[in-house]
Amino acid sequence: MRTKRNERTITSLRDLEGIIQKSPGGIARTLATYLRVKYERIEVNTDSTQRLLAEIEMNLTNQDKDAIVTPFTPGEIEQAIRAGGRKKTPGRDGLTSEFYEHVWEISREVMVEIINQMFWERHVTLRQK
Repeated sequence: MRTKRNERTITSLRDLEGIIQKSPGGIARTLATYLRVKYERIEVNTDSTQRLLAEIEMNLTNQDKDAIVTPFTPGEIEQAIRAGGRKKTPGRDGLTSEFYEHVWEISREVMVEIINQMFWERHVTLRQK
């Protein structure tokens, strides 16, 4: 009888070259590569971004303004992932929030770096748009 932990364990992933990775390191590298490719940088229309920010800033309290100039923490990102709900339809990337929960321990550093980089450097991918 399989335990729930074993049912949720990723035992292999196919990398970009089509090779099935079974070692924890290979799985982690495959996931990190996937996330880097998925969230690669693209240019955004800065004029539109500035107009949107100006509209938003008019309605913020000082506490809200302070909160938006602080990088996202691993805890905030994990909380957002867990808020995604169970047994929901996968997002546009084909992955469910359960997937991100299961890989959180091995992908935390990469995810936090990518999300903060997207936010602070104002670069998002076509897929994110």
